[in-house]
Amino acid sequence: MLNTLKLAVAGCALATTLGLALGLLRFAGNALLARLVDSYVEIVRNTPLTLQLFFWIASTHALPSVRQAFNPAPFTYLCVRGVYLPWVTVERGEIWPLLAFLAALALGVRFARWRLQRPLAGWFWFLVTALSIGATAFWLVWREVSLSPDLPRLKGFNIVGGIGLTPEFAAMLAGLALYYAASVAKIVRSGLQSVDKGSGKLAA
Repeated sequence: MLNTLKLAVAGCALATTLGLALGLLRFAGNALLARLVDSYVEIVRNTPLTLQLFFWIASTHALPSVRQAFNPAPFTYLCVRGVYLPWVTVERGEIWPLLAFLAALALGVRFARWRLQRPLAGWFWFLVTALSIGATAFWLVWREVSLSPDLPRLKGFNIVGGIGLTPEFAAMLAGLALYYAASVAKIVRSGLQSVDKGSGKLAA
């Protein structure tokens, strides 16, 4: 159940980010980029998800050993044991207040927009969100929560540090994120196309 929740949260975040970026690139004014994005969306959306997941699982099991691990980005390793990425560790205090702080910020942005539509309910939730942000910030300062980067590195015949994803988890995450990113890109494209360009003239 925990792995399912992790996969759902991480997959939604990656699919949304990638899909938004692809949708915006489609309207960047570059014909080559537009063709590439359209090709990606059509190929991914018209290929069964199960087949894509089998492809990614086979790809992760075909990765090299730890000593010959791929290093596509700084402090990022791909090997047969999984995918190793940089992470952040909490040296003092706990991580949940920081997560609560980020959630409070997200709620603040959401209800700030709602406040414009429903003044009374919006002001109530705005006050709740402001108190949540203030309480969480006070907790972080009072407990002296300290964050430090945790970078993976090759040590002997193993990779230590950072966060490690098993080959199966990495394959599922990549497959789901790339598959649903195509749908998000299609939605972003439709939304942008539905916006009226306007006459381009300023009102007198």
